[in-house]
Amino acid sequence: MAYRWEVDDATAAIVASLQSTTTVETRVLLKPIFRWAKREPDKAYEYVLWLLELYTHGDPDRGINVQPTLQADYAINTLITASQRCGKAFEAERAFTFLPTHNFVPDVFAYTALIDVLGRCGQAEKALQRYDDMLRTPVQPNIVTFTTVLRVLAMSTSVDTSFALSVLDRAKRQNDCDPSLYTEALDMCAKRGDLSLATAILRRRRQDLDNGTLMELLVERTVHSLGRAMRKAESFDIVQKWLDEGLIHDGDRNALTYGRSDASNGREKSAGCLGYETPASVRQSVIQQDIYKLVERSIRGVMPTRMDFETLVHQCRKRKWKDEIDAVFQAMQLLGTNGWQSDDGAIDLPPQPNVLPTASTYLALIDAFICCNAPEHAWKTYMGMDAMAIPRTQAIVRKYIRGTYLAMKDDLTTSAPSVWHLSDVVRLAMRDGIPVTHRMAMYILRLYGNDEVAGLTMLSLLDQERSYTTSVKHHELTYRTLFDELIQACVYAHNASGAIVVWEAFQEFECRAGNGAGREGRTVPTTTATIERVLLLTCMYEPSLDDALRVLRAHQAAHRLLPLSTYSSIVREFHVKFASNMAMNASGITKSLKVLYERRALFEAIEDHAPALRSTDCCSSLACDVEVDGLQWCVSLAPHTSFGVSALLFAHHIHERFTVVRDKAGKVAAEDAARSALRLASDPLLFVLHALLAFPKLDISFRVQAKFAKMLFSLVPSDAVPAAHHRSECFAHLDDMSMYLMQELNSVFDLVAADIVRVATYCARTVVLDHHPEKTLNFVLTRPAFFEPAIADLLVPAFAELYAQGVALVLRYIRASLAYDAVAKTVPLAFTRLVEGFADEYPSADLRPLIKEFQLHDEFAHVVAAHDAALSTRPIQRRADPNVSYWALPLARDRVVFVDSDAAVDAAHRVLLASRVVAWDVEWRPDHMSIHAKSKCSIIQLACDTHVFVCDVFTHCTDAMQAMLEAIVTATVPWKVGFGLHGDIDRLRYSFPDMLCFDSLDEWENVLDLQSYLKSATKKHVVGLSRSCQDILGCPLDKSQQTSDWEARPLTEEQVLYAAADAYCLLDLVRAVDPPQMRAL
Repeated sequence: MAYRWEVDDATAAIVASLQSTTTVETRVLLKPIFRWAKREPDKAYEYVLWLLELYTHGDPDRGINVQPTLQADYAINTLITASQRCGKAFEAERAFTFLPTHNFVPDVFAYTALIDVLGRCGQAEKALQRYDDMLRTPVQPNIVTFTTVLRVLAMSTSVDTSFALSVLDRAKRQNDCDPSLYTEALDMCAKRGDLSLATAILRRRRQDLDNGTLMELLVERTVHSLGRAMRKAESFDIVQKWLDEGLIHDGDRNALTYGRSDASNGREKSAGCLGYETPASVRQSVIQQDIYKLVERSIRGVMPTRMDFETLVHQCRKRKWKDEIDAVFQAMQLLGTNGWQSDDGAIDLPPQPNVLPTASTYLALIDAFICCNAPEHAWKTYMGMDAMAIPRTQAIVRKYIRGTYLAMKDDLTTSAPSVWHLSDVVRLAMRDGIPVTHRMAMYILRLYGNDEVAGLTMLSLLDQERSYTTSVKHHELTYRTLFDELIQACVYAHNASGAIVVWEAFQEFECRAGNGAGREGRTVPTTTATIERVLLLTCMYEPSLDDALRVLRAHQAAHRLLPLSTYSSIVREFHVKFASNMAMNASGITKSLKVLYERRALFEAIEDHAPALRSTDCCSSLACDVEVDGLQWCVSLAPHTSFGVSALLFAHHIHERFTVVRDKAGKVAAEDAARSALRLASDPLLFVLHALLAFPKLDISFRVQAKFAKMLFSLVPSDAVPAAHHRSECFAHLDDMSMYLMQELNSVFDLVAADIVRVATYCARTVVLDHHPEKTLNFVLTRPAFFEPAIADLLVPAFAELYAQGVALVLRYIRASLAYDAVAKTVPLAFTRLVEGFADEYPSADLRPLIKEFQLHDEFAHVVAAHDAALSTRPIQRRADPNVSYWALPLARDRVVFVDSDAAVDAAHRVLLASRVVAWDVEWRPDHMSIHAKSKCSIIQLACDTHVFVCDVFTHCTDAMQAMLEAIVTATVPWKVGFGLHGDIDRLRYSFPDMLCFDSLDEWENVLDLQSYLKSATKKHVVGLSRSCQDILGCPLDKSQQTSDWEARPLTEEQVLYAAADAYCLLDLVRAVDPPQMRAL
């Protein structure tokens, strides 16, 4: 397959850079390999082939010159490594063969990765053979290779365990013998149950590592694995033998006998041999080998680059190897300033200034140290930029701050921002003129939730930074946002007292800024939406509702919260919805936090009108009194505040009032309260309209909004009469409404009669954008005004676009138009032409069902001719074997009915719903025969005891047909039986996206997938229908027509009889196997 790398998301930028002769960073060039190795291995394979082509010949077709500096062997090794990580042995071996094929010598890492993946994929013998092959080459194994071989040996069941002794001997000759190797060898012995070999290895361990004197205890992993092996073999006496011989310590004996408190409980890492717990010697060997490999390329004329070393830093970051990050950095400096001379004299490089660290290098280093949770290393590197005269960038400051936040956020109690030198970071940013953005300030202040005093000090520093850098660059920070973030941090850390301290500091700051002056010289507290929201959340920290209301009143009495009745409503709502056993717990607090954030528009409106809400006499006297009805309070605000904010508060109260009631009496009381409140409004209809429009700001669904619309309009006083200004207000907000609400408003204000053109335009837009267009369609179909020619011209283009997208539901409007003389001829023709116009955008749109149903053959003869030309010949079908006796359909031919008319649909509907069991099957044209990527269902076979109905859903999927299918699916009787129903339901869902009954088998009542049942009963992984018929009914099923063209019309006699047999045989199978769940029939 030819891949178009220039248009692929993963490689388009790479191709563009290579075409412009820009150097592409090695890490970027190889990143697609890791992206595709797991799910698209063939694509990764082809990509590496393309890179090899670039290395040798370039790509003239794409305008890319030969790339002699491209690290082709590194690309192959990357493919091996990526395949190793994904556990794909075949792909790793295929990539390994690239190396000798393209005159590259496999290195130690290529061999090691291949050995590892072969072992983990159950091919231990083959992996060890690769190790032997390696020993016959000049390539020397390293400690990683030895470790991997020992782990693979543990996975083998046929290779003798004594092979481990040769591995240890080889490591000793190369001076690579390390305590970690003996740990691996002992683990291998434990897993293979060879305790005698473990004794021999313990003797070698004592002699080779400690010169005959035992120094160290066994590691936890070894103790656990050996202990498990001894318990399994019941060989506990061997522990005393090891102790007597001096092979283990007393502490080892106790641990092997009784276990240690911090044992691993068997939880071991198994993916590869390089991870967080890799021994230091292994880590050092790996990184030194990687560095040497980069330098060694200079022999072939490929000089190392800074980006190559940054790639090594990135690898250390992923492995959490902080000490090795330093090793890479030192190697960069050494090569950049002094050059490189190998011990054997093979490499003698002069200084390479191009590899010296730059700002991007320090960005990678800081990121890596933070990921390793090494604050001192990160800070030392950050400060080291001054000594190297490398200016910091905002990206580096942002990386340091965000990384610190991510490192600390999960546990603020074990670390402090001072450990990460955050104050110094901000000061240096001020000195360098680097702005601290809002998000960066948020990261910083969120770390001070448990220490409000230090947080205020940091806030003051950030405010200085804000003032200092304002002259340098427009700054998005304000002191209010800083206080917002700090008070949020305290509340989220459950530090309510700290939040109050920050609030008081905020008021002092506002007072000094002159923003707290009120009437008659009094100081009026200032608030923000965030402060209102998070201080309200502190009430939820109290377990009981009474305590929560007490905290709320305390906040309001101290003027920390506005005196709004809405807040007591919210507290009551949350305790009803989220409290468990009348007490608020951690889960309830989390849910409260989520809902408060979703309703932030409410608090933003409160902030905008805070002065009026605080100073209004009505608010001061009534809001804090919980006995005052909140609904009346909201209506009474309208003359004193914005009409919108009073309606918004009313919307919240009315929603809370009706969602917390649990009985009919409570509902009646809530309706009476709403009715009484609306009598106070000067214009009840307008007030209700604004309240309904505010519901989305409270994150309330459109369906609930419409439900409240119906209820509220029924409670409006009878003397309130709809007027022109009400309709004008509706039309002003029409584009913001859902169809659910618009339908309710139309029933009150008759919007269709007021402006049919405006409503039709709205419907045309909504039917395309809405995920459930049937609501709009039902609204249109029940009103003859929408079938006037001018109005139809507005609607038909939208319906055509939906049909082109696969929503066949809109055909209901086209069919309904046939009943109106004014549009009966024009609408179907215009609709079909518009669908044809969408062919380029939606190539799966099929005109043939429209041409047939609306008799448009003359107008669209070119479409029919093109289709006939494309499918002029049917593929040759597999013939049935004449020597085989196939299962025969036990029905007369007249009992097999092809359903392609409304009369046939009605007959099928009656017969099937009267049956006890209906067998289902579906046929579609094979996808490889389709002009488009995927074929849709052509027929659905429904079989009962007396008939088989072959339903033509390709050309006759009418409303009646869909109604019949939905009725059968959702009915308790008949039972539905299929074979491989999950595959069929996927194709049905694709073919009929507007039929909800095909969304999932969960929508079906009393259904049995016979294939799944037989798999469970026979314990087989694969169960086919033909084989099941042979095993159970004595004859196989003839499947010769399975891959025929099911979209061709008319179907052949062989196709019809095959379809009938495919469904009816399921009834015979059910009778034979007698599933327990269907025995009541």
